[in-house]
Amino acid sequence: RVVGYVPKIKEISWESRHLGLICPEEIAGFRRQIEILAAAMESTIDLEALLKIAKEAKPVVWKPFAIPHVAKSQGEPVIAVAMDEAFCFYYQDNLELLEKMGARLCYFSPLHDKELPKEANGLYLGGGYPELYGKELSENRSMKQSVRQALLAGIPCIAECGGYLYLKEWLEDQDGKAWEMAGFLKGGSFYTGKLTRFGYVTLPGRHDHTVFLEKGETSPAHEFHYWDCEENGDSFSAVKPISGKHWECGYGGEQFYAGFPHLYFYSRYPYTFLRRAAAWKEEDGLK
Repeated sequence: RVVGYVPKIKEISWESRHLGLICPEEIAGFRRQIEILAAAMESTIDLEALLKIAKEAKPVVWKPFAIPHVAKSQGEPVIAVAMDEAFCFYYQDNLELLEKMGARLCYFSPLHDKELPKEANGLYLGGGYPELYGKELSENRSMKQSVRQALLAGIPCIAECGGYLYLKEWLEDQDGKAWEMAGFLKGGSFYTGKLTRFGYVTLPGRHDHTVFLEKGETSPAHEFHYWDCEENGDSFSAVKPISGKHWECGYGGEQFYAGFPHLYFYSRYPYTFLRRAAAWKEEDGLK
């Protein structure tokens, strides 16, 4: 049954770039555009018919997950989460799950802040658009030093895609200019002009102990990037679910994960990550 349509509205234009739509916070007058769209849809969509169809559907039945919690005796791990214009690609589920498991999230900006939050005992660097902010990230030397020192001190860390590129020695922008990054991992990244190793993968752990996967455990993940590196680690083996195509990827250790694959925490609870963050809080912490 057709219940309506979305009209073409000349006042609304949401442009895209190499990884998808422009983010809402970058669009001037975005909220006003949403209001215009909502007003138009009120007259072109039969909302009462939609509600009627929804009420005819069978109830959705689900069982809540038994979510593990970090031991209270180890205290509340505080996870510093990079969140700004350059780092904004996260599963909201991942962030909420960290909180449900007992973590406190402390957001910071590698672009604008001078150093990591003092209370942090874990670090989560998500994906985003660091390649668009190479100059600004490079010039924030105190933040780069703060991140590098924390990692050298052993702070537990998960760094995905853009966050992974930030930890390399340099990042090349789309014009071919290289910008200095945090320098915790050797080498740098460069623009390929196309999606590289795009899509869903299964990620088996190859080493005995990592901060996310133990040897023999697997997790679904996905890659979505136009940038690449000459060397991307060999702690994991990414396998395409249908073709079976596979490649080595990621840096993993007892306190550390960094690589192109984005992780989904409900597939493999990040209990080890949070437990080690809580333990690091007791033993070391940021001095």
